[in-house]
Amino acid sequence: MASAWSGSPTARWLDRVPAARLYRPAGPDGPFSCLHPLVRRFSVVACAEVCDPSPFWHGPVHGGWDHGEERDVPQFVAAVLHGRLVPRTAITALGTRYDGWAAPEDVTAADEYAASIRTTPPAPA
Repeated sequence: MASAWSGSPTARWLDRVPAARLYRPAGPDGPFSCLHPLVRRFSVVACAEVCDPSPFWHGPVHGGWDHGEERDVPQFVAAVLHGRLVPRTAITALGTRYDGWAAPEDVTAADEYAASIRTTPPAPA
């Protein structure tokens, strides 16, 4: 099970552990709110829908993460606790970096897309 930490937006550890950036409540009874959209979705779009004309070096599809969506803190925590959201990770020269949260199926789709790009030979010129 993933765990989530919350902290100051300037905390240096925020991209080293699964975390959520939160605003403090405006008043003593106010709710915590998300600092930026935490949850991202992965999508694959046909090249012809994005590029006009399609360059010869492009593959048939483009894949990428959207800019995300906001969730209130109780929704976010419930989704993490029930496994509907998992931390997105990237392996870098400095180690594992965490970059927001996504549905497990979106993380799987992104991994499969990345693997297909690495194994697909370039198109003939």
